[in-house]
Amino acid sequence: MKSGAAEPILDAMAALPNRERVVFDIRKLEDYCLDPNHPRGRHKARVFRDALGIGKGEAVWLRDALLAATDGDAEEMGRDGYGTSWRLDVPLARHGKQAVVRSIWMVRTSEDALRFVTCWVL
Repeated sequence: MKSGAAEPILDAMAALPNRERVVFDIRKLEDYCLDPNHPRGRHKARVFRDALGIGKGEAVWLRDALLAATDGDAEEMGRDGYGTSWRLDVPLARHGKQAVVRSIWMVRTSEDALRFVTCWVL
């Protein structure tokens, strides 16, 4: 394995670690994932709108739904020089629609707080 490459972790299902100390920057939702005008995030925003009927104005709802799911089964994706990454798939329902949202979380090497990284609709 190359130096600095992530170490894969297989079948490591558990609740997200350190979820009582979460860093969740709402701007990652408002200004990227749900922003139809962001150069790259606009594609995610379109899918969120189509799949769940949500837009930028519902970033707080999405944040709260993702935070509420942090005690669910997450899969450790691997470790690298930055820290340990986790994947958590969250079934959500909104406006009469249903979808699964994949969220990515990280605990940085030098910290113990759980950080939200990004999310998208599967």
